[in-house]
Amino acid sequence: MCETPKSSRHLSVSSSSTSNEEFKTVSISATNTPKVLGNMTGTHRIVRDCVADIYNAVQQWNKHFLHGVEILGEIKNIKFDTLDSNEIYSESLQEYCQTLEGVLKSMSSIVNLLSSYLNTMEGLSKLLASEKEILFSTWSFDTFIQTAQFVLNSYQKEFQLKTYIKEHIAHCKDKNSVAFYFIIWVNEAYIGDDLIVQLEAMLVETGHR
Repeated sequence: MCETPKSSRHLSVSSSSTSNEEFKTVSISATNTPKVLGNMTGTHRIVRDCVADIYNAVQQWNKHFLHGVEILGEIKNIKFDTLDSNEIYSESLQEYCQTLEGVLKSMSSIVNLLSSYLNTMEGLSKLLASEKEILFSTWSFDTFIQTAQFVLNSYQKEFQLKTYIKEHIAHCKDKNSVAFYFIIWVNEAYIGDDLIVQLEAMLVETGHR
């Protein structure tokens, strides 16, 4: 079921392992009164709903990303302790790794959702006389597809990177490697300002802003 985009804000993590650190998520400004375009039907309504769903999927990713930051912070602290004491096995480390596995499963579901929204748009293209047709204000249908593809590709790459981190951080042999994996998770290299701009533009074009 398609939803109206929800308000977002910059989020921060505060815990024993990540105190005084603030992490940037994909935060898109929201107006108090969404623009009203009337009772749309057909292709316009489907595209507008898909854009709302893409936005909401990104907000869900942000939630799991921040949860992952907390978990990685705990894993980092445990790894530092075990490396200092030459401890081979830590039950608490295993528990946090399993929790991180759950976060990755949730992120995988979000990537699958983004793929399904792109597939919906691509399916609609077969019903149009031309993908160059302007649906709302200035964007062609092809621009919506390209933007949805860009969003999907970005989160697919970031998911693959985070999966790699999950599979390797517990086996690091030194503190520098542990800290490096933590920083990679936090920075989200494949989710940059250009993606934020594209998401915002898509919301404006479809009247959600």
